[in-house]
Amino acid sequence: MTDGVKARPYRAAGHCAYPHRRDLMLKKVFLAAATCAVIAGATITAPVTAQAMTCEDAAKMKYPDSIMDRAKYKRSCKKAYKASMGKEGPLATLKMKMMDKS
Repeated sequence: MTDGVKARPYRAAGHCAYPHRRDLMLKKVFLAAATCAVIAGATITAPVTAQAMTCEDAAKMKYPDSIMDRAKYKRSCKKAYKASMGKEGPLATLKMKMMDKS
């Protein structure tokens, strides 16, 4: 090497040793496509869990035209659900105390 001349990176066949901008973009596109393929494959093969029907949905199916009947059915459905789950709400203990007094 001569004094005052900086060493250049290795050049072969007229190409620079550093990647061009278009090569980096192509790399990003391929990486994005591969990521999308993996996510899509995982989404397709994942098992789908069925959602439980709410009391409101059940009431709409049973009584599509009558709002009053729908409201009654919804209330009874919620009451039955809470009784089966052991959840009577925050006022359940107060209600029991009131019933015991009378």
